Amino acid sequence: MIQFNQETCSDLDAALRREWLETNGLGGFASSTIIGLNTRRYHGLLVAATKPPVGRFVLLSKLEEDLIIDGQMFHLSANRYPHTVYPQGFQYLKEFRLDPFPVFTYDVERIEIEKTVFMVQGRGCRSVHRRSWRSEDRDCRLSLVRRLGPRHHDRAARPDVADEKIRYRAKYPADVCQVCGPGNAAQSIS
Repeated sequence: MIQFNQETCSDLDAALRREWLETNGLGGFASSTIIGLNTRRYHGLLVAATKPPVGRFVLLSKLEEDLIIDGQMFHLSANRYPHTVYPQGFQYLKEFRLDPFPVFTYDVERIEIEKTVFMVQGRGCRSVHRRSWRSEDRDCRLSLVRRLGPRHHDRAARPDVADEKIRYRAKYPADVCQVCGPGNAAQSIS
């Protein structure tokens, strides 16, 4: 198991030098840095091989994730813009590990959120993200905005591509949210 603690995850320079890769066995993959800040053109949560093993397209670049606790919003994502990184959700990242899939553990206001990203082996276009929650009688909601491609994995992202917002309400003691590739609905699974 590969594991990085909060000290590494909250150090932007150190975290950006560490990346993960998850494959589906058909030429498709998901990849990013350990804090979810995409630094390379081929980073994305759903990069599908249209003509396996080549012809790769980024279909889902990333998820912008906001946790709303008792009406207060906490940004869990991170993006790099000229001269700044915003939001800086890596501040809440308690741990990143490959176990065997990429697992991100956030700690926000004593609420722990675990996110796992994995590709379904042998399936062409599927990236699954699961979140489990631990909260104590607090109103928690997760807002997800899908940053969609589609673009060839060697090309830069386009600013005119539509985003898709998903709202998910957590339930105690633990809920799992499954988010699939573009066009599929978010689902709650137990």
